[in-house]
Order: sequence, then structure tokens, then C-alpha cells
Amino acid sequence: MATQEAPHMSMNPFNWLDVSAAKVATNESKNLFANERTFIHWVHMSVVMGSIATGLLTFSKKQKDQRQADVVEVMAALLIVTAISFITYALGMFVWRRQVIALKLGNGEAGGGPIALASVFAVCLLCIFVMGVVQVKE
Repeated sequence: MATQEAPHMSMNPFNWLDVSAAKVATNESKNLFANERTFIHWVHMSVVMGSIATGLLTFSKKQKDQRQADVVEVMAALLIVTAISFITYALGMFVWRRQVIALKLGNGEAGGGPIALASVFAVCLLCIFVMGVVQVKE
């Protein structure tokens, strides 16, 4: 006797990404592409933050004063952590919105996530500006 496998229970680890064409209407394909564009924009912002952090680390290696170099390295670490949080948020929202669109549960609007991340990024940039203006005193 042949056993029948339950639908959607195959051993493929990427089943959660599967949104077949049968589930997607023309209306929803527009939303899927918008979801992917949004994900790419968040990833781009994260790469920009990582680039700024890399530039800060390069700048810190050229500092003669060790205390200033340490401050710059802390700012770079702050930006790296923020960039990682942006990537984590982007991936989570991409997967969640994809499921919401596929199951027709709504439009996948995010409430306070972008505001919180933008606020954290603004604080990071403010810290970089303040540390650039204020000299570290011994």
C-alpha cells in the first residue's frame, strides 16, 4: 500500500516561501512586487549603515589618540547593531507580508516598526555628529 503524503507537508525546507501562482491573483502580484521592493529598500539602508560603520572603523585606525579611536569604534559598533536590526526587521516583515498577501488577510501594513527603526537610526547619526564635533577630553 502506498502512503499518501499530506499536501504542503513535503520535506522541502522552503515551503514557507511558496506562494504558488494559483494563490496569487493579478491584484496580489502587484502587492507581492511592492513587498519585494520594500524589502530591497530596507536592505539597501542596512548596507548604507554598514558602509558608514566600515568607514568609521577605517577612520578609527588612523587616529593617534587611543581614546578617540575607542569612541569611533563604539559608534561603528552602534551602527552595525542598528544595521543588523534593520535586516532582521526587513526579513521578518517580508515573510509576514508574503503570508498575509497569500492568505488574503489584509494589506500587511506595519505599525510602529519603521518609526522605531528610523528613530534609532536618527539617534545613531546624532551620536556620530556630536562625537565628531565634541573632542574627547583627557
